[in-house]
Amino acid sequence: MHYPITSSLRIMLVAISAIVTLSVDAQISQYPPGLFGDSIHAPFLHGVASGDPLPDAVLLWTRITPDSANAAPITLDWEIATDSNFTNVVNNGSGIAAANHDFTFTVDATGLSAATTYYYRFQEPNGAFSRLGRTKTAPTGSTDSAKIAVMSCSSIYSGFFNAYARLAERNDIDLVVHMGDYIYDFVDEDEEVRVPVPYPTVPVTIDEWRDRHEYYLMDPDLREARANFPWALMWDNHDAKVSAPTAGKLAFLEWVPVRVPDTTQPELIYRRLVYGDLFDLHMLDMQYFRDVDTIAPGEASVLGTVQYNWLVNSWQASTTKWNLLGSQKMTGGWYSRGIPPSIFPNNGNVFDTNSWDGYFEERRQLFSLFDSLGRRNNMFISGDTHISMAMDLAIDPFDSTQYNSETGIGAVGVEFLPTSISRGNFDEQGISVGVADAAIEISLGVNPHHVFMEVIQHGYGVLNINKDSIIAEFWYSPILQPDTTQTRGQQLYLIDGEGHWKRSLPTSIAQPLSTTATEFVSLIRPNPANSWIEFDVESAMPGDARITIYNINGKAVSYTAVHRSAGSNTYRVNIENLASALYILQVVTNEGAMIRQFVKE
Repeated sequence: MHYPITSSLRIMLVAISAIVTLSVDAQISQYPPGLFGDSIHAPFLHGVASGDPLPDAVLLWTRITPDSANAAPITLDWEIATDSNFTNVVNNGSGIAAANHDFTFTVDATGLSAATTYYYRFQEPNGAFSRLGRTKTAPTGSTDSAKIAVMSCSSIYSGFFNAYARLAERNDIDLVVHMGDYIYDFVDEDEEVRVPVPYPTVPVTIDEWRDRHEYYLMDPDLREARANFPWALMWDNHDAKVSAPTAGKLAFLEWVPVRVPDTTQPELIYRRLVYGDLFDLHMLDMQYFRDVDTIAPGEASVLGTVQYNWLVNSWQASTTKWNLLGSQKMTGGWYSRGIPPSIFPNNGNVFDTNSWDGYFEERRQLFSLFDSLGRRNNMFISGDTHISMAMDLAIDPFDSTQYNSETGIGAVGVEFLPTSISRGNFDEQGISVGVADAAIEISLGVNPHHVFMEVIQHGYGVLNINKDSIIAEFWYSPILQPDTTQTRGQQLYLIDGEGHWKRSLPTSIAQPLSTTATEFVSLIRPNPANSWIEFDVESAMPGDARITIYNINGKAVSYTAVHRSAGSNTYRVNIENLASALYILQVVTNEGAMIRQFVKE
């Protein structure tokens, strides 16, 4: 069994791996603190990874460090099993890691069962094993729920990967989606937190791009996160320099497990992953086909004609409850009308024409298609902006006849944009918290379709996807030094068929949601839950407790009345008959009413 790296073990590994680490890249003479290869599993110094799961297959990846760059090809064995002791191996094989692919090795492990957790490992000719990897296949058929993590913009130079460490500790994630800038081609001069010696230069050749990927996997937190979940990644401009992307793309495909739909055209990695009847994930590439074609006379396309038609066909063919659309850049409008650039830098109309805001006509056509077919269960998951943002997607958010900013009615979907893993946002640019808060207020005032915005913290997002709703969460971790803390920020809710972020809890529940543990009803445990939940009620007086469970639409689905004696009392409520979803629990006693929320898995 594999366990996460503890602080004491990490200190030991730093010491014993120094010689090995320096031999990995002779150009680096001094590594920042906390970067080291996995010398315990040498020569598999860069760990393992899995990606793009199907119901019956998943890509498995590793890299073996050769004795020299000109070493002969190395035969690797691999195996995948349903248990961590490998007593039930379901598939195995062998393959070649060679210099022409920088001694990386990717295999498509087939013959697997849907919605199943697997363990995998590799072995080299001298008998050494890689570390253990854990992955999970996609479901098929009726699927009640799934949980995915969403992230982007992970600069190893700008801060510590604490968010990756916290992600790796979770056991409730089915898929990790990284929307680009997985690696960075340069060091931002305002964010020099972890910079090696000599100072990194922008990669140009494929060997230089390979070195950058190799350097990134000296980070143990990134290795942990890659080893513990299947990933779906999309490159962006920092993963492969826009002016000369070929070398960067080739290195990316060597070091990241990506299922290429057409091996004769490896530059086309936009693709769809299907999770039963629950959701389709359409991974878009809006970086490397922009401005090649026009979507209308005089209107440039950001996706290109071929990819745009693929997206439309893929979306129309979808029969799942939800459609998730992965977009490297912000999708909805971030308008700056009337804001002087001296207060908030902008071009007078929008903040960033590099996003979908530079391609109004293509966005209008896509949103109009959603609207014309009445299919509103659409969520764009985005990256690149380095801030936390959630907004409704409306054809024209300023047209009150089409979109109601108070209720969200009229939107054709929503956008969920978690902050950066580590790349700088407002405070790294020298903007104080007070000024940042004022900027948020100004921005929200100009953008009626924006529901939430946060511009200081770093981390990732989580989507708890259910048949009747999606619960979106922002999770934050510090970046300036190693830190084991993590906080959950804003939660938002998307209800089946509504097409907009929920503004409030169901109107049938009058009391506000409370998360204060010191009040007379404790927090619910466990949460998420499966068969039962329990909570404590503290009171000096005996009396009756009336317990009602509501679904997200405000309908009561369970009612229990119990008599309690004075003092502290623990109540357990059976929830086995509830479907997987978000619920609101209301407890009414002589002291008043309290609201708690929980998730049935």
